[in-house]
Amino acid sequence: MSSLVFAGSNFIGRRSEPLYEDPFDIGAGGTTLTWATQEGILINNPALLPYGEKLIRWLGFKGNIISGFSKDSQETLKNLGQGETSTEESQSEQGQIDEFISLLPLHLGLSTTGSFITNNGGAAVFAANELDVNFWEKGDPELGVGTPNIIIRNEAYGGAYASLATRTFWRWLSLGLSFKYVLLQANSETIDPTNLEQIQGLQEKFSEFSANGIGQGMGADGAFLMFFQGSHVDFRIAGSVVNVGKLKLTGGSRSSLPQMLNLGLGLSFHSTVDVIHFSLDIRDVTDESADIPDNGNIYSKNYRKIHLGVRAMLRTYLGLAAGLYHGNPTYGLELDLIFMRLAAAFYTREYVLTPGIEKRPILTLSITSGLTF
Repeated sequence: MSSLVFAGSNFIGRRSEPLYEDPFDIGAGGTTLTWATQEGILINNPALLPYGEKLIRWLGFKGNIISGFSKDSQETLKNLGQGETSTEESQSEQGQIDEFISLLPLHLGLSTTGSFITNNGGAAVFAANELDVNFWEKGDPELGVGTPNIIIRNEAYGGAYASLATRTFWRWLSLGLSFKYVLLQANSETIDPTNLEQIQGLQEKFSEFSANGIGQGMGADGAFLMFFQGSHVDFRIAGSVVNVGKLKLTGGSRSSLPQMLNLGLGLSFHSTVDVIHFSLDIRDVTDESADIPDNGNIYSKNYRKIHLGVRAMLRTYLGLAAGLYHGNPTYGLELDLIFMRLAAAFYTREYVLTPGIEKRPILTLSITSGLTF
């Protein structure tokens, strides 16, 4: 797992959250230390690997579509530019501006992964991009002051993971290690909502984002899992150290990613074919990511660090999930067929330090093709 932040703004990128999250795992509140899906095991806790039922746990590819929506700013838009217009041209321009702003907030994203996972190791590659555009009636939503503006945020991240894991002399304890190469980029920009020329030049701005420096680096994560199995009840204690010794970056606006400690608890009730799993993850326990400033503010909001989730797997092919992510409820659905897996999740992401001010409800869908043997 790694983190990224929007440089030079008060917007939060990914800090304690992993760079890639499976939709069904997000539906379970983003809890991934005691239970994770496919490549999520390699990224979040490779110590889960030895507890698979098959030697080859997964070989396949996945594609995700991400879409966000909200009507929080719709009413305030109506007040923008309602002064008298002197010409038909200005009225036409204002109409185009209002039409564009009426579409906001806009959140779109795509991601793809490929992975090969066994009981003792695996490898995964992933790439993702998320774009968010929103209108703010006041320049700073937390302070409530400033002139109206349109804020554009773009995140791009990707990389590769190679993981190993083994059970120890104590069969209830497993250890895992992941080596990784990560690429990350995050940009933000504000434009004048009364300037049609700037709005029409948004496509060029998106191209500039992709051309800006990309941070890259190599690092390692270590993890453990204590798995106490019973005939109908299991208990799990898990932990991971992310970016061991800090992950040094070259390029981009960041020099390194902090080392972070994550801890998790899991409780499962199961029969031979059905299981319900309750999980709690606490990320960045020692607040290492608090060293990353945002316009003078220090990140210390626990609502982003505590994740709660529950998963119900019925007859091994139908999954239902719910949880708490960024302090907001999440819901997930999974249909696991022989050569195909469909998943969906609804969750809410917070974009600024203060919860509830700039949050984006997001729906993500994925289709996976692969096999186990």
